[in-house]
Amino acid sequence: MEMMGIVRLWILALALFLFAISSTLAKDGDIVINEIMYHPPNDLEAEEFVELHNIGKTLVNLSDWEFTKGISYTFPEGVVIEPGGYLVVCRSLDGFRAVYGADAIASGNFRKTFSNSGEEVTLSNSAGEVVDRVQYADRVPWAVGADGYSASLERICPSAKSEASNWASSLLPADKPRPTGTPGRRNACYSEKPLPVVSEVEFSPQNPKPDQPVVVWARITDGSKAVLLYRMAKSGYEGEEMELPMKPDADGRHKTAIPGQSGGFIVRFRIKATGDSGAVRFEPHENGLRPAYSYFTYANTESAAIPIGFIVNVSAESYQLARRNEERERRILFRSPDGNPPPRPPAGRRRGRPRPPRGGDMWGGPPRRMGRPGSRPSPPPRGSSAFVYVSPNTGAYQIYDYINVLPRKGGYKVRFHKDHPLNEMTTINLLFEYMPRFALAEHLSYEVYKRAGVPTEHSEYVRLSIDDHLLGYHLLVEQPNRNFLRRQNRDDAGNLYKLLWYKEGVVEQHEKKTNLHTGHDDVVNLVAALENTKGEEQWNVIRKHFDVEEIMSYFAVSLCISNWDGFWNNYFAYHDIGGSGKWEIYPWDEDKTWGYYDMASPGEYLYDMPLTFGMDEPLRFWERRSPKGGPNWGRPGKPIWWRPGGYFSGPILANKYFRAPFLARLKEITETIYTEAVFIPIIDELEKKLEPEVRIRAAANGQNVDTMLGRFHRNIRYLKEHLIKRRDFILSRREIKKVGVGI
Repeated sequence: MEMMGIVRLWILALALFLFAISSTLAKDGDIVINEIMYHPPNDLEAEEFVELHNIGKTLVNLSDWEFTKGISYTFPEGVVIEPGGYLVVCRSLDGFRAVYGADAIASGNFRKTFSNSGEEVTLSNSAGEVVDRVQYADRVPWAVGADGYSASLERICPSAKSEASNWASSLLPADKPRPTGTPGRRNACYSEKPLPVVSEVEFSPQNPKPDQPVVVWARITDGSKAVLLYRMAKSGYEGEEMELPMKPDADGRHKTAIPGQSGGFIVRFRIKATGDSGAVRFEPHENGLRPAYSYFTYANTESAAIPIGFIVNVSAESYQLARRNEERERRILFRSPDGNPPPRPPAGRRRGRPRPPRGGDMWGGPPRRMGRPGSRPSPPPRGSSAFVYVSPNTGAYQIYDYINVLPRKGGYKVRFHKDHPLNEMTTINLLFEYMPRFALAEHLSYEVYKRAGVPTEHSEYVRLSIDDHLLGYHLLVEQPNRNFLRRQNRDDAGNLYKLLWYKEGVVEQHEKKTNLHTGHDDVVNLVAALENTKGEEQWNVIRKHFDVEEIMSYFAVSLCISNWDGFWNNYFAYHDIGGSGKWEIYPWDEDKTWGYYDMASPGEYLYDMPLTFGMDEPLRFWERRSPKGGPNWGRPGKPIWWRPGGYFSGPILANKYFRAPFLARLKEITETIYTEAVFIPIIDELEKKLEPEVRIRAAANGQNVDTMLGRFHRNIRYLKEHLIKRRDFILSRREIKKVGVGI
């Protein structure tokens, strides 16, 4: 009995000892998912990472732990996290260290990649039990700055719940897009205590008039104290922040009113909430793409049949850049009072070459080695400008703040945030070059492509002012990008290329716009397959790799509108790499169509461009003719508008198996879409809608109103005459008469 008592005492002592040890061991719950780089800028998946943080006071062994949802990764034996420490798991150790340095504590490489649109990421221990999970998304209430804008997602309070209100963007770069974040160290948005939550922020009226107060409401948790901070902004100016107290109303929401402001000002405001613990939250978060809510004070007294647009460059730098661009455009405008471009000297000629190589000089001369005209570094993710769009139907307006507005040739490029697009568009171009005919022809060209079933950019007219300077009507054209692909029900993960006139060679001429890290193998291999096959074998290549119906329609419309510059350049090529594998062609830069060509004489228009144009074969009877009204400044024996066959158009249009159904499609479009019955009413309506805008534009630019109206009406007449003569020319061709309607 005595022995049994001693044993019992030993067992009790051992149990107490083991209990004491276990009470000092780390808990699995001390490990949290603390930071995620799920969508690096430029889709560089090698820069993806996830960071773990040990919020406990003892070391944790991660051997055989796994990410069981989202990415796939198993921690090897011996991996530990020190108390208060961090561990980064990378998609590619090499890619991560190239950005963040070799000293960062990192492990890798995980399999799969993070979803750019959001998903659940789950960390499980060696027993398969869930330790932590994050269900992130690429839309509000999650931080949008992490969706390809350079920022990572950072956990604010490590010990608080993993919900959207406890995550924010890392700091955004102040210059070009580049990966940011804080892998391996404390997050930039760190808070020891959970922050109060601010939600349901509303303000009314949405479109205040000058001197009209705006009431702001917000729901704030934890009995927090709140104030509203606001400041005024306009072109080249942003004022100091002012403070207003917010008081709870009967509904439990906090409320205040911003005093009325003068017309033409942007009001930017945010809410500061202080919790019982002293933790402070700003809503919106100061790291976000838009660190404030915004509205515009505007008395809509203008009458317009088209939308009205205001560009407001708040920063001094963007304001001065816009002034320089405006002055440059004015010099071009007044340098060509007759509506024609300043003459360009003839291009040089090189003997012994039947035609310039693809990628050669657009004027028929030798290739020019030059950079992209007007190229500049990519803008920072958070811009300093705003765009206001006023609907002609309702008079209501939308403001798009903290965006980038960049000068470009003939106008401006406006980049919106992905979560706040303009009528579903994330990038637009606002264009008006020296001739109104360009703005008319480009819009009408897109109308023809659209009616023929070709995926086509949206276009419309906008009466534009920039920094209180009225410029007059501009053509708004959507930029082909990932958002454009989604709008056209295409997979935005495909490869999108822009065909450049000023580059040389397959790779250089195809400027890649998506998947920048994957190279040009697909287009190089396709061009090689087209060039190395003939006849039926080539036809099989065409059917395998192209959406045949779509490219037939693109080339047919290009012939209808005399698009002499849209076969070997000035288009976008899209490859559906993850689905059908097919290629398509999308129209672009359609200003010099409907009969206009470079160096044309006033009143002259190109209606008899041959149906063999764009093919890899001679221009036949055109080889011995010079353009009307001037010397032949193109290649020897070719008119000035002559262009070589493109990488796609050259072999495809010359393939006899493609050509028969293609000519049938051309005839069908000419007889049913590109007709006087369809487009004369469209042109007449356009003339009626824009005539008041011509007057406004002329007065704003110091031009003679009657002169500009006369030029405008002449251009309208030229468009109609081209339509009539071009149709007659196409339908009179023997090869068209011999084919039936349909593909």
